[in-house]
Amino acid sequence: MQYFQTNTSIEKFDENILAKFKKLFLDYRYLKLFYQMIDKTRNHEICLLICDNFEKILMSNRSAFTLNEFESIDKKIIKLRLHCLDKTDRWNKYIEYFEYVFNNKNYYSTYSNESDVSRFGKFYIHTRKSEHHIHFLYEGSYRYEVIERKIARSLKTDKLGNLRHHPQSELTDEEINHRYNEVLKWSKILDF
Repeated sequence: MQYFQTNTSIEKFDENILAKFKKLFLDYRYLKLFYQMIDKTRNHEICLLICDNFEKILMSNRSAFTLNEFESIDKKIIKLRLHCLDKTDRWNKYIEYFEYVFNNKNYYSTYSNESDVSRFGKFYIHTRKSEHHIHFLYEGSYRYEVIERKIARSLKTDKLGNLRHHPQSELTDEEINHRYNEVLKWSKILDF
């Protein structure tokens, strides 16, 4: 996976690609539509490869983004990769990547300082003025715990049918095409 590699010789991308890239990640409507396309067509395997390309674009063009844009996009790529690892039932890779991000990315979300700090556990970073800074992965910690339970159960039994997601291979080409076109129709109705 790309997150373990360094980006030393990646070419710069043209402004048109960067504009589309920013639009995808900074306009929630487009990102939501992208998620729908991936989920409806169950194309999570390809999306994992796309996440590598998204990381390349972001890292090799760092100066084209403000600090807030860079952080926001990086967090969204991380969440997209976690989503696809979950949907492809790569539980150990999910846990490994989650821990890698937790230990190497200090992005945070803010919560009111009236919130009980103990509820955040290891995700608590510090308190500043009127807010707690909580590692942004806290929002996905429930899914992390679910996946840990799936791993534990898989070590005890071979019967995992109801724990696994349905892969794209269970869809016919016609079903994939139909699902893809449904999302496109919906996007045209919303005037994207």
